[in-house]
Amino acid sequence: MKKYFILSLSLIFVLSFRQDVYAQKAPKKGEKLILHSKEEGAIPNQYMVMLEDEFFTPFIKSTTFKRLKRREQKAEALKAYKKEARQKLLPFLRDQEIELKSIKKIYAGAFVGFTAVLNEVQIKKLLSLKLVKWIEQDARIKLEIKKGSIRPAKSVQITDWGVEAVGSGEASNLDRIAFVLDTGIDMDHPDLRVNQSLSTSLIASEPDKDDRNGHGTHCAGIIGAKDNVIGTKGVAAGATLVGVKVLNEFGSGNFSDVLDGISYTSSVANPGDVANLSFGARGSQWLLSVFIIGALGNRGIYVTLAAGNSNMHASNYTPANTNGNRIFTISNMMENKHIAPTSNYGNAPVDYAAPGTQIYSTFKDGGFMTLSGTSMAAPHVAGILLLKNGVIKTNGTLLQDKDPIKDKIASAN
Repeated sequence: MKKYFILSLSLIFVLSFRQDVYAQKAPKKGEKLILHSKEEGAIPNQYMVMLEDEFFTPFIKSTTFKRLKRREQKAEALKAYKKEARQKLLPFLRDQEIELKSIKKIYAGAFVGFTAVLNEVQIKKLLSLKLVKWIEQDARIKLEIKKGSIRPAKSVQITDWGVEAVGSGEASNLDRIAFVLDTGIDMDHPDLRVNQSLSTSLIASEPDKDDRNGHGTHCAGIIGAKDNVIGTKGVAAGATLVGVKVLNEFGSGNFSDVLDGISYTSSVANPGDVANLSFGARGSQWLLSVFIIGALGNRGIYVTLAAGNSNMHASNYTPANTNGNRIFTISNMMENKHIAPTSNYGNAPVDYAAPGTQIYSTFKDGGFMTLSGTSMAAPHVAGILLLKNGVIKTNGTLLQDKDPIKDKIASAN
């Protein structure tokens, strides 16, 4: 059965997350294998395999990583480190009778492992090895956007109601930056300051960094659109933005791609940086939740997550159900301070509410568009975290919240 996140948009626009159903429970103590084979979103025979650090020291624990300060240096070093990990992995794969052509991903940044097409015999053999930490079946994630006309920049800059509500400030001089794990960012959008050298695509079928979809660019503009004479203004106006493409032009990707994005961001970002993940799916992807906490939050990187748009408790959605140090799940507030009808809810995991309805921001091809949903709420808080170095203030609580504990409304002031 398919579920849908419905996000209301202006006029003819409709944006939704198709939600495939996943396993709800974390693995039992001592359990290594997590299957989603009976669920519609599962990818048949494709698995994410996490290995113990004894196999190959993750990049973020290496001496190379510890001596590097600049993000660009870390990004270059990570490429070389992944090649080294690949060479170490080859004899291991041969021993397990796994062909190289079946390998879809190799992880070496924040954790060590791979994603591959595996049969039952290979899985059984891997599970018998002490070096294998977890094996989880891969699954699909998909954004669906019905697009209308992209608006050109207006001759006068507009400050959207959401930015007015939470507050804003100049951030072009900050050393802290925002990583947007999404469909990429429009690399040459005139209203955005994008670090093209750090931006990357982790989609094998779409290696270019540019955003062909628009969703990632919209989130990026909410965080940091420039304070100039065109378009709109972000919460952390003029902030440096990095696009980490984990979803393709159709808004499609796999959880294994998202894990790759988390590994990359954790390896390259500095403490105080922010990562925004405005997507999700129903259920519990164990590895995804574990590594958001371990690889990002505990490294001093702030993470904002969209609560989801199915009018359900957010604990039923990944990665919205992730709790941890510096991890924030955000619900959708309308301009009248009511919770949006479609917004997921529930404390925990929801930490704050933020503007997410009828939000005007940057879009692909140098354009602008109005969209709605928790996808838009999360980057408002990402902007606050970036601007205020991790400090979130509040401005009252949601009206007509859907659970007894009312969400605090996030504010920069």
